[in-house]
Amino acid sequence: MKDIAANSKIYSSTWLKHFGNGLLENKFNFIDNISFVKNKFLPIFINVGKNLSLGISYSKPLNGPVETAKKLKNGVILIYHVPTYYSPDFLDYNNAIGLHKIYDSTGYLIDFKSFDNLDSYLTATLSQSRIKKIQRNKRLLESRHDISYKWYYGEISETEYEKVFESFRKLLEKRYDDKQEYNRHLNDHIWNFYHELFFPLINTKNASFYIIYNGSEPISICFNYNTPDSIKGAISVFDIDFAKYEIGNMYLTNQFEICFENNIRIFDLGLGNYGYKNRWSTDTYTLDHHVFFNKKSIISRTLAIGMQKYFQTKLKLKKKGVKNIFVKNQNVQIE
Repeated sequence: MKDIAANSKIYSSTWLKHFGNGLLENKFNFIDNISFVKNKFLPIFINVGKNLSLGISYSKPLNGPVETAKKLKNGVILIYHVPTYYSPDFLDYNNAIGLHKIYDSTGYLIDFKSFDNLDSYLTATLSQSRIKKIQRNKRLLESRHDISYKWYYGEISETEYEKVFESFRKLLEKRYDDKQEYNRHLNDHIWNFYHELFFPLINTKNASFYIIYNGSEPISICFNYNTPDSIKGAISVFDIDFAKYEIGNMYLTNQFEICFENNIRIFDLGLGNYGYKNRWSTDTYTLDHHVFFNKKSIISRTLAIGMQKYFQTKLKLKKKGVKNIFVKNQNVQIE
C-alpha cells in the first residue's frame, strides 16, 4: 500500500501546497500511511487529497501503541474513495472507534493472473471479429501515418514533460469542446496541481504517460498511476481526428502488452459503467468513503451519521439524474 501515488509524500505535499490553504497536516497513530486536514469549523478530519485521490489506502500500524478514541474526542475522520481491494480489516482491535463504509461508485479492473500472454487474454475476452477489427485498425493507422509509441515510466526529461503536458491539455480541450461537456481536470486550479504533481510521480515510478505519436505530435495520451504490480488508468484522451481508427482500443491493448512484459498483474480501468469497461474487465470493485467516529461521543456519532446520510442522499440524486451540479462542482472540495 505504501506504493500508491495518493499516499506518497510527493502527492500530499503537492496537494497541501495547492489546496491546503495553510491548514496543518494531522496524523492519528491508529491509522498508518495517511494524513488529514481539519475542517475550519467542524471537528472533521479529511484525508489529504480529499476527493481528487480516486483511490487511497490506509493500514493498521505494524508496531507501536494502538491509540484509543481519546485523541479523536468529538471528531470524525473522513477518508474518500477507498477501493475494496485496499480496505483493511480495521476494527478487529479497537472497539472504541466505529466505522461507516459508504458506497460511492463501482470500478472495473483486469486481473491478468489467469492469462499467459496478451493473445490468451484477448481470445478469452473478445470475439474473433472484434480482435481482427482492432488489428486491422492498427495496421491501417500505421500504414497511413508516421506512428510510434512511447511509455514514460521512471524517466522523463523536464523539456519533454512540458511538451507532453501542453499537448495533453490541447487534446482534452479539443475532445470536450467537441462533446460539449465539462471536464473537471481542465479547471485551472486542478490543472496546475496536476502539472506540478505528475512530473515527480513519473520519475519515481509512481505514475506514467503512455503516448501514441503521429510524427512528433501526440494523438493519444494516457496518464496512469502505477505500483510495481498495477496500472490505474487516470486520464486518457485521443485526437478526435483519428476516431475512425478506434484509438481507445489501441492504447488499451498496447498497455496490456506492457503489463505482460513487466509482470504487472492488474490494470484498473477506473470508474463508470461504460460499455468498453464491461467488455474488457474481469472483475469489479467498489469505492467507498470511510467515516471513523468515537463511539463514546454523541457529537462524533451524530456527525458520522450526518455524513453518511449526506453521501447516500447525493448518490440517490445522481441515480435520479440530478448530477450536473455534482459534476460541475467536483473541483469544490469540503473545507
